[in-house]
Amino acid sequence: LAKQKTFCFDTETTGLDAHTTDLLGIAFSYKAKTGYYVAVPKDSKLKQDFLDALIPVFKDPDIKKIGHNLKFDYSVMRQQGIEVQGPLFDTMIVHTLVDPDQGHNMDFLAQSMLGYKPISITSLIGEKGKDQKSMADIPVDQVFNYAAEDADITFQLKTILEPLLKE
Repeated sequence: LAKQKTFCFDTETTGLDAHTTDLLGIAFSYKAKTGYYVAVPKDSKLKQDFLDALIPVFKDPDIKKIGHNLKFDYSVMRQQGIEVQGPLFDTMIVHTLVDPDQGHNMDFLAQSMLGYKPISITSLIGEKGKDQKSMADIPVDQVFNYAAEDADITFQLKTILEPLLKE
């Protein structure tokens, strides 16, 4: 990641409140049709070592960071003691500016802009309600596919949206 000029990141967490959720892992992409997912170690010492290794990359002001609903991921990282610095590109905000009358969630954008139907979150954790699971309940190999795909799609959306924003 430190060798990249731009990368996308997406956090996987146990909930939707960035200030109280637990970080389960982080997905990355820096090349179209490629994604990576790193599960956060459960052991507190190993977890801290993992997070400490990421600090220089996230603090680097010369690396552009991409995300979808970046405010959430930014807040989650901040809760972990990592300040995300450098240029930021949020595909949700950019799409809102470019096409305010359409939906802005990542699945909609993947289908409408990339012609691709991503893995839905509900296929992993179920529909909202008392029987809905947490991402922590899902096997890592299934989270990997979902998370890496999200990072890759968001990276690809940036490539399409950036020229539209300039236009």
